[in-house]
Amino acid sequence: MLSALAQVGQEDATQAEGAFQTGANQLGLGQGSISRLGAAEWDLSRIDAALEHLAQASPQLKMLVLNACAHAVASDGMLQCREAELLRAIADTLDCPLPPFLETAAT
Repeated sequence: MLSALAQVGQEDATQAEGAFQTGANQLGLGQGSISRLGAAEWDLSRIDAALEHLAQASPQLKMLVLNACAHAVASDGMLQCREAELLRAIADTLDCPLPPFLETAAT
């Protein structure tokens, strides 16, 4: 899941790795404990399987994972529509609702 979120909003593998590491650091597992899957290694069925597994987790663990996901998508300071939609779908599936994402008007 974290690999997918890190990849979805990034231009290249280096940026995706940075986003992934930002999210992974929030899990407190230590550097190198988990590694990012390449774009060819994840798909919606893998995300769905991960979500089914996480649905059985405690609320605290769900929030920890969701926080890591949010940090991954926010690592570049921009929230793209695809990132927001995937993050919201993950949050909804984990019964951890997110507030609406509001677009700010330029002044």
